[in-house]
Amino acid sequence: GSGGHVPSSARSAFGYAMVALLALSSLGWSLWRRPPIPGSVLSDADGGVCLDGTPASAYVRKGHGDGAAKWYIHHEGGGWCTSLDACAARAQMRLGSTRNDTATLKLDWAYFATDPALSPFWNWNAVFLRYCDGASFAGDNETVVEHGGQRLHFRGRRILHAAIAALLDPATGGLGRATDIVVSGCSAGGLAAFLHVDEWVRRVRAAGNSAARIAAMPDSGYFKDYDSAAPDGPRYATDMRWVFDAQNCTAGVNQRCVAANADAPHRCFFAEHTAPHLATRTFALESRYDSWQLRNVLGSTDADAVNKFGDALAASIDSRLLAGPAKHGAFVTSCSTHCGVWDKVVGGVTAQDAFMAFFHNDTGAVRRRIDERRYKCDVCCDGDHAVCARAP
Repeated sequence: GSGGHVPSSARSAFGYAMVALLALSSLGWSLWRRPPIPGSVLSDADGGVCLDGTPASAYVRKGHGDGAAKWYIHHEGGGWCTSLDACAARAQMRLGSTRNDTATLKLDWAYFATDPALSPFWNWNAVFLRYCDGASFAGDNETVVEHGGQRLHFRGRRILHAAIAALLDPATGGLGRATDIVVSGCSAGGLAAFLHVDEWVRRVRAAGNSAARIAAMPDSGYFKDYDSAAPDGPRYATDMRWVFDAQNCTAGVNQRCVAANADAPHRCFFAEHTAPHLATRTFALESRYDSWQLRNVLGSTDADAVNKFGDALAASIDSRLLAGPAKHGAFVTSCSTHCGVWDKVVGGVTAQDAFMAFFHNDTGAVRRRIDERRYKCDVCCDGDHAVCARAP
């Protein structure tokens, strides 16, 4: 979401550390410890620190069996801070600090599920990149900003680079020997997957791994570049422009997009402007009527307004993501949800099955699964496709 405090209505979507059951261990490389272990590549040596200056953090679960050389990489989500006041407040929270991070994190839901019936990544190496910079791992501002009694660090890009280096280091990671890599995340982390997947691929290839199959799977990260026309409506695009400028994100977003938008590089902080420039195959998971965007981007739940917004979002995915030469894909549900696409069904196929068919280039794999049903389609959320009205 946008803003320093994640709204209480959205907070549950980001309470990743609170709900789960599977311990993720450090594999002995302890990227998450505070203070950082001497020589740890996720230390603050290059300034890759959270908003409050605490060290960056990541959790890893070791893969096994036929997943031992496969990697699922997840950028945590949790909104953005869209003013100095919001960033100062966020620096006091887990989305701006690792001061209260635990030695292990328990996750066993959706993508991280250890039941093979619930996730194809059940036995893969799983990486959970803690989100504490407030700008989708894109900021790179050398200046430490003093505000509200806080010293604020805008260094998400440096956190990202430290994480990539750690995972590629043969002594600590193993990503350089991967056969399969999925770069993902949800909400602000889904946006991060759009923004950074090409950088992940560049670094993996530069490390000598030319054979790994790599794709992005951003979930609920296709936020519209949109300001509400209502006098008291959300100014999401304007807020994101502030984040981009304040955190100095130009070097931390897709550089082909920046080159194509030299007069307005802030556009590259949006998936819809980044999408035409993505070189890595990307399969977007999205809700046509994303519940977070209805509140915080559109600012309305009026059915006519929501349907127009959903149509524009779907059209943007078609024209900007799917129309390009890179053979991207998309799974768009008409269930109004956010970070809840994983188990939804479109055309008789779940999001996870649609993605894996895309990832493996299965014969007959369908790249485009976009539900056309109109808001508010509650049965779209339970997989019962018999009752919804069709779009005209």
